[in-house]
Amino acid sequence: MVNFSQALEIGLNEARQAEKNKAEIKEVFKDLNSQLEHSTKGKLSIKVCIFYERIDDVAAFSSFFKRKKYTAIGAKNPKASDNSHTQLALWNQDSSGYPCTIQFGKNKVQCHDREALEDALTELLRDPAVGEILFKLINLPDSETEEDKK
Repeated sequence: MVNFSQALEIGLNEARQAEKNKAEIKEVFKDLNSQLEHSTKGKLSIKVCIFYERIDDVAAFSSFFKRKKYTAIGAKNPKASDNSHTQLALWNQDSSGYPCTIQFGKNKVQCHDREALEDALTELLRDPAVGEILFKLINLPDSETEEDKK
């Protein structure tokens, strides 16, 4: 006879572990941003974002287009007037939190725990192409405050 109660208990345990994993991943990004805020005087923030890719629909009769949604790690300068996120790396996360995958340049790093995620984010920040993007973001002019306008 099938033991549904046992299956339920296993599923609930997996759900609890998934919540712990997801909270841990959020904590890693919180730690990352805390350090970035300190070292850039608040001019850099990094998080997992939803991005959209435009897909032209050749079957459409006019200029309609479709958008494909994907997840990536993005960076922005919260102090700049245009503070939309710029993509740094593709991000894929399992429904249980881990593994998560970071893909940038020719690198594709799969992370199975906190330490691996921290190492992958460190590698991402050290990448020259990513460094160039971050440099440009940090050096964007600050947006005007109400006082500046007077």
